[in-house]
Amino acid sequence: MTSDKGGLIISESEFTVVNRDQLYALVWAKPMSHIARDLGVSDVGLAKLCRRMNIPRPPQGFWARPAERRGKASPLPEISVGIPTEHRLQVRRRCDAKAAIPTVNVPRRLARPTLVTKKIMEALKGASVDYMSALQSPGGFREFPVKVSAASERRAIRILVATIKALESRGHHVALDRDDAKLRLAVTIEGQRVFFRIREYLKRSSREQGSSASLYAPSYDYAPSGRLILETEGYIGEGRQTCWSDTKRLRVEERVGQFVVGIEAVAEVLRKRAEKWEGRRLEEEQRLAHEERRRIAEAEAQQVERLRQLAMAWKEAQVMREFLDAVEGLASGDSASAVARGREIVAALDPLDRYLNGSADLAAELIQD
Repeated sequence: MTSDKGGLIISESEFTVVNRDQLYALVWAKPMSHIARDLGVSDVGLAKLCRRMNIPRPPQGFWARPAERRGKASPLPEISVGIPTEHRLQVRRRCDAKAAIPTVNVPRRLARPTLVTKKIMEALKGASVDYMSALQSPGGFREFPVKVSAASERRAIRILVATIKALESRGHHVALDRDDAKLRLAVTIEGQRVFFRIREYLKRSSREQGSSASLYAPSYDYAPSGRLILETEGYIGEGRQTCWSDTKRLRVEERVGQFVVGIEAVAEVLRKRAEKWEGRRLEEEQRLAHEERRRIAEAEAQQVERLRQLAMAWKEAQVMREFLDAVEGLASGDSASAVARGREIVAALDPLDRYLNGSADLAAELIQD
């Protein structure tokens, strides 16, 4: 479906085509945050687009001033090579933590596993059993997206297949990410990657220690419980739920829809956090660039002042030399020696004389800090 809003936006599925001239007019018509919300993009992304299209933006505090004190809009620079006249944006579909929970059916039998789950199942075929926890550990992997006992393996895979299909049905991309000895499951939601996994809760019991037990013998025994946990990896914070497990009332199979909405909310938190840090990075870049421009300007001002001083010294030496020429015609005896001494003083003051007799480096004096 295509719609035209004043020649500015042409919707193409989940994309938006932005025209340079119209965006320039919009930037000077209302705050950037309002435009970003209307376009379905972030503030940082919109600022980057303006820089890419060479569109001047209102200075900081512009919209806080009364309308009569805002001044005129900065003119739009002429288009040049490499500057796009329009740009195709991917419209961001905001994830709402309170969105409707989708119904996700987990089949009783494993049918049509996804390519990702097929790779996981293949890796589990050669898995060994952890002697401490009785959970399966595929060889060569320190981290693995499925950490369950052999008894819970097929159930975990069925849950994973349903979860992946539910995420992909909402337009997200799920893939395995391998980094050295880590194999992790990642979903990409609007450009933001979130890692997730399914694992089995362990029951812990104290181990009886005999008199001959080693000092380093484990104090506890661990056994699989059959209770599964579907969770996101890493610290999220901000009060977001990150794990959905079997409870007395509900099994994980009945909570996959909650997990799908929850992981979208987690992606939104991570996206905002990344944008915040990106904004700070850009601010720091701008600050450093400003400091560098100021340093260069100060250095140039010092060079100009040094050049002025050398020119004034040279001019003064010329005037003094003319004066000594006039005095020399009238001088005799002690006066002649005073004139000679005067010429030595003038030679020391004249930058060109110092350069010619090799006592000074003229280029070094011109660029002296």
